[in-house]
Amino acid sequence: MKTKDPQIISPGDHALVDQHIDNDAVDILRAIHSAGFKAYLVGGGVRDLLLGIQPKDFDIATNATPEEVRSLFRNSRIIGRRFRLVHVYFRRKIIEVATFRKGDNNVYGTVEEDALRRDFTINALYYDAESGEILDFFDGMQDLRNHMIRMIGAPMVRFEEDPVRMIRAIRMSAKLNLRIDKNISKALVSKKNLLLKVPSARLLDELIKCYYSGANLKLFALLQDFSVFGLLFPVYSDLQSELLGHSTHANLLKKAFIAADERVKQHKPLNLAFLFSILFWWPAQLNKDRFCSKKVREKAAFAMALDEIIAKQRSVISMPARLQNVIGEVSIMQYELLNMRKRSLERIVTKRFFRASYDLLLLRLESGEGNLQPVVDYWSAYKKD
Repeated sequence: MKTKDPQIISPGDHALVDQHIDNDAVDILRAIHSAGFKAYLVGGGVRDLLLGIQPKDFDIATNATPEEVRSLFRNSRIIGRRFRLVHVYFRRKIIEVATFRKGDNNVYGTVEEDALRRDFTINALYYDAESGEILDFFDGMQDLRNHMIRMIGAPMVRFEEDPVRMIRAIRMSAKLNLRIDKNISKALVSKKNLLLKVPSARLLDELIKCYYSGANLKLFALLQDFSVFGLLFPVYSDLQSELLGHSTHANLLKKAFIAADERVKQHKPLNLAFLFSILFWWPAQLNKDRFCSKKVREKAAFAMALDEIIAKQRSVISMPARLQNVIGEVSIMQYELLNMRKRSLERIVTKRFFRASYDLLLLRLESGEGNLQPVVDYWSAYKKD
């Protein structure tokens, strides 16, 4: 695919103004420009500003080499091995400056070649802080107006190049309330199994981004619509019929996703282990009977079932030891909370993950799981704030 000459959007034809851009990012853009180079704000930062959303990150693309950028900013350093770029450091943030890149090759290119390598049209808008103009190579502005996600190039090919783009398309659709182009939808259904070839650590990174999107409820529905959720979480593929017909489980997930989205809106922290504890609670409940015997009680059987689920999950999404340990502690403590005796009180409430386990207990009650009200009432009187 070749780029055409960009459409130049004048300041009067778009709503992006410097006042909405991070001051340090504007200073970097102007310093690079003053040194005789081209520099643009690009990617999600431009897209979000045009949608009226305050971006989390401001990325800059330039024709200056990393060494030339590094020489302009004392508070910077060059990072990366395969393709080097510059991080400019400030007290509470890092602004990334990348040299125009040519395709997936580790070579520098032109702004046109840099635009061509990007994934979606709405992520290939280049804002010039000096002129106030936006360079639009693929009608990204029109796609934003139409609330549409379109791929640059053929979706089948672009997903083969990088299957993670499928998750990004779904996440953007949920987070930004944009429709997914029919060509992307068809390619996503056809190529979704390529996600199983993505390194598990990379999928974990994408899952974290999804969790912090503030759109978990809608994201979960889209992942199910495209049959991706069962790929990412194999136990949901194995137990699909049992879980889909389990209204209490469905309620638990729904309430958990709503709670997570609310925490994002309130700028409160999220715990990925807590999400996994919720996702695995009912699958482990459904599996624990296979481990029950005269010598293995319910709590131990649940722990065995949970370990089996986590072991299988590790084949798809990376599960660091610390993450596994927290999932186990939060989940298994559900059985300890049933022990409502004063002599157990201090031992349980002082445990590190008591609050997370209590929150899971509360969600279980709210989702309709029976006989938990007395347990919740008991621990509510003693929980630590």
